Amino acid sequence: MLRNSCNVQHNIRPTNVKRGVAKSIVNLQALIAQASKAKKSKKQAKKITTAVMQEQLVSLERQMQNAATHLDFEKAITLREQWHALKQQIEK
Repeated sequence: MLRNSCNVQHNIRPTNVKRGVAKSIVNLQALIAQASKAKKSKKQAKKITTAVMQEQLVSLERQMQNAATHLDFEKAITLREQWHALKQQIEK
């Protein structure tokens, strides 16, 4: 009722919005497809990143073993800390 009086006072005539449903759906479908594609590429990038991190873990393990063999325990401890930090990143 208040709305009607305001419309009359300001000479506003409400009208319905008319547009095709297909037009709205096409845009929505395109956005969904784009989001899906972005999600897939993000997953692929994460797989690659995880693989690289796994390789780094193996490298750190070798370096730790080598440092321990040469009785360089301080270096081995530093490498172990790096290994743990990288392992936590992978598990996230």
